[in-house]
Amino acid sequence: MELTPSADGSLNAFSVEFGEHYANMGEGAFSEKLGKHIAPVWATLESTFATKAKPPKEAPKAQIWILDLCFGLGYNALLSRLFSAFETLEFCIISIELDRQNLALASTIHALDSSLVAQLDSSRQARIAHNVSLQILWGDACVLLADLSASLAQYYGDFMGFDVIYQDPFSYEKCPSLWDYKHFCKLSSLLKDSGIITTYATRQEIITNATQVGLHAYTYKADPATMDRLYQACATLYPTSTHTSIKRKSSIFSKAPVQILGSRLRA
Repeated sequence: MELTPSADGSLNAFSVEFGEHYANMGEGAFSEKLGKHIAPVWATLESTFATKAKPPKEAPKAQIWILDLCFGLGYNALLSRLFSAFETLEFCIISIELDRQNLALASTIHALDSSLVAQLDSSRQARIAHNVSLQILWGDACVLLADLSASLAQYYGDFMGFDVIYQDPFSYEKCPSLWDYKHFCKLSSLLKDSGIITTYATRQEIITNATQVGLHAYTYKADPATMDRLYQACATLYPTSTHTSIKRKSSIFSKAPVQILGSRLRA
């Protein structure tokens, strides 16, 4: 695969296997992931936790678990470094990815050093910010999800489910098994009662599959003020990316009703 610039200057790639780009070329890879996955999580965290608040000395930090489906070019997982602003929290990201060559592309896009790449390639937990860790599990998502909860609970004794799930595989047409009713049953079982699922999808069949599982469905569009803060926060990480507007709405799913700036309940 070759990296090509998208609308906001950020790098994207086209998967021959799935016949799609990893991100929306018209919105820009960086802007799309920031607006549809990072922004709603930021808004949710901001409504509960103060940024830059200092945790009490020696007090354990509350853990926020994030499931990244799928790692792709690494935008969702690595843009999650922005959450390091929430000093009282510890973020644990578990990414799932089928294609190992994506790590080399992500390394180029996100300027990862060789030692970090080696850790991620070997599925070790790696520190990507002072309070943000990332572990990539390589393999088929459908297979790995089947016993993911038990595996993580065995390895991480404090794992009790995910606070956030980035639902970001290829489209419904290209990857139906990661959008069907059975898949949302699995996601619901992995999600904490207070958790949210972020996704770019607005297709009615997907909304139906999620709501039939019992999830609440919302439309979402990041407000300009939140996007401005996020762009400013990561300007040093992605200096070649430009600020583009998010034109299309996305969807958020949750077990319990949530109040997120800019969202409304979908009938």
